[in-house]
Amino acid sequence: QKIFYFENTSTMYVASYQLSSIEVPIIIYNNNKIILKGGFWDGRIEINSLPSDSKEETISSMVFSGYDHPIVCMKMTKDEKLLICGTKVGSVIVYNVNGYNLEVNDIIYSHSDEITSISIDDNLNMFATASIDGYINLYILPSLQLVRVIHISSLKQKIGNNNNNINKNQFEEEIFQEYKEEKCLYADNIFLSSSPLACIAIFISSKRVFRSYSMNGELIKEVEEKEVSKINSPIVFKNMNFFDYLIYGTNKGYIQIRSFPKMELINSIVVNDTCNIT
Repeated sequence: QKIFYFENTSTMYVASYQLSSIEVPIIIYNNNKIILKGGFWDGRIEINSLPSDSKEETISSMVFSGYDHPIVCMKMTKDEKLLICGTKVGSVIVYNVNGYNLEVNDIIYSHSDEITSISIDDNLNMFATASIDGYINLYILPSLQLVRVIHISSLKQKIGNNNNNINKNQFEEEIFQEYKEEKCLYADNIFLSSSPLACIAIFISSKRVFRSYSMNGELIKEVEEKEVSKINSPIVFKNMNFFDYLIYGTNKGYIQIRSFPKMELINSIVVNDTCNIT
């Protein structure tokens, strides 16, 4: 992969380009010294340094993925060694990260439409992707092996394990055929939780509900989010007992906390009843 350097890359961003489902993805890492930005029409990633003082030199560079498809969501592992990117056409690009250097590790073609959300759980050594084709895919890190597929509308699932790997071509044909046969709901947000019970949780804005699934793809709970049509800046965090909780802002001006795996509402904090929490 070629890396091109520019003195000012911000002028190359096409502000008029509209993503259909989410905002422009940004990741800050390396002790808040480096920022990655996606969402460019030609599929590139912009890398900029964030100098701690005015004396430090600002570094700007562009990484081209080699595919003319915008990157619409990104997640990085806690050790900052892997960057997982979802594209507008459904491919998932995995980069090896070494400071300012990004190198393509693999490209996964297991979705047929735009990736809406990515979640990584370092305790489980897994990551999950959701897309507009109505599927949730679960992968193992660092092998990137696809081990579970859940269909949101029909609750269908396809299972693979170490003893019986999924045949990629046959698997994709079956998924695409099912996608043609029925109209799908899709998850706007996806979350992985390892404690107190390993699970996959999603938020479906069109139905205003949270759903949680076991790692085997069985539905655990569906919880209605009565007033909220969009959740903002969601974060999965652990309490003192190492249980996972979800905290997020809403378009109604308050912050909410929910517990995994049943997505029960623990607290709702009103910040401003007239403003969107971003």
